[in-house]
Amino acid sequence: MVSASMNIVEIFVANLRAVRRARGVSQVDLANSAGLSMRYVGLLERGEKSPTLTTVAAIADALSVEPAELISGPIPLDRVVKLASG
Repeated sequence: MVSASMNIVEIFVANLRAVRRARGVSQVDLANSAGLSMRYVGLLERGEKSPTLTTVAAIADALSVEPAELISGPIPLDRVVKLASG
């Protein structure tokens, strides 16, 4: 769950995981689509690494969302549901 007091890395982690799962994309598939290693995607999702803007853009492209959607704040539940439906 994303809260208003989260920092940008925590927001990115929560949004990345929510969008990836809503899209039904595995970490392996995301890594391949974004040109990243699976290990790096795992580190990002655990908040152990912070992405560059280029990486945020590559991940957003691979998930078919705008980069801002991953970092601008908590994604409302209705938006996550909409992402899951395509």
